[in-house]
Amino acid sequence: MTMGHTTRNPIRPDPEHESPENVLPRRGPIRRVLRWMGFSCVLIAALIFGGFLRFADSVTTLKPPAEPRADAIIVLTGGYQRIDQAVELLQKGAGKRLLISGAHPSTTPTQIRRMTQWSANLFSCCVDIGYDALDTIGNAEEASNWIHAKGYKSILVVTNNDKAKGDALAERLGRELYAMREKTAMTMLNTEDGIARSLAVRKENPDRPVVIADIWDNPGGGVAGDGTVVLRAMLARGIDNVGVATIWDPIAVTFCQAAGEGAVIDLRFGGKAGPLAGEPIDARVKVLKAVPEGWQSFGPSRVTLGPTALVRIEGTEVDIILNTNRTQTFEPDIFFNIGVDPLAKDILLVKSTNHFYAGFAPIASEIIYVSAPSSYPSDPAVTNYTKLTRPIWPRVADPWKV
Repeated sequence: MTMGHTTRNPIRPDPEHESPENVLPRRGPIRRVLRWMGFSCVLIAALIFGGFLRFADSVTTLKPPAEPRADAIIVLTGGYQRIDQAVELLQKGAGKRLLISGAHPSTTPTQIRRMTQWSANLFSCCVDIGYDALDTIGNAEEASNWIHAKGYKSILVVTNNDKAKGDALAERLGRELYAMREKTAMTMLNTEDGIARSLAVRKENPDRPVVIADIWDNPGGGVAGDGTVVLRAMLARGIDNVGVATIWDPIAVTFCQAAGEGAVIDLRFGGKAGPLAGEPIDARVKVLKAVPEGWQSFGPSRVTLGPTALVRIEGTEVDIILNTNRTQTFEPDIFFNIGVDPLAKDILLVKSTNHFYAGFAPIASEIIYVSAPSSYPSDPAVTNYTKLTRPIWPRVADPWKV
């Protein structure tokens, strides 16, 4: 028996019965475009979904900054672990002082300290206990009063990780602080009124110097620090026992160093950066000191003045520190370090807006803030900003409503 084989003949359509409009090419350009578009959509959707999952994972693992910093810390009662975390932040230097808000009236500071296991010294120096708050609104009011009394500008608030409540409290505190605008600003006088006030205070209290802060000739705000308006007005009134820190004038310092200590020279100083803060002062001076580097303290830091000269206007005891490294005045040791006793002066004229206060307040009979002409943009209400677009106070009375 033999087996045969057959040959398969493919069935082909009859060209005579085939309609051209019913035939689509298998790999035509339209099909390829559609296929790639579908693939791209799937890929994009996968990337978006993957990004969302990554974002969701990152949100759930968000943590506070590793080293937060502020003027002070506020913690709301409700758990000793929360208070312990706040005290730990205080101990690490995240803030200068801590308010524990909403403590029960029967709870003593000693009880709170013992529960947190922190030192008595830390609690006695830097922790305040608030007993007035009964709820979150009370916490906000108590915190607001404390912030206002202490003059703090930045705050860390420790809550119970309830973001909604934390946001609400932050909003409440922010609005409370904003409501204090204009109420906490220091009183600023013009040059003549400021000098007149300093003379009156000196007459009433001759045991301590009066401190005049030339607040807008402040290198910390970006100006040169070579303003002469206030000093020139004081000299015109015949005030002759003044310490000035500082007038930035590298050229004058160079002349003093070339002349040497003890030399008497005619010197033009100040007013070199531009006309807005006063004209240069021409005077015959004695070079009391000429050092390669003057300095002052700022907390634990040492701030260089660069090459520095101390000159005294002839016939007076007006001592002026001339420096080459622009810096505002921070501490009274800016005078001591170059041989001037600030306590022996009737008036101390310093170039700073606020940073000087902690150092000079303990030695001053009064601090007088003088708003003298300067290139510093001292009035936001009229300053010609070129990039500012958002509403700010005092250009807008209440930016919250805009």
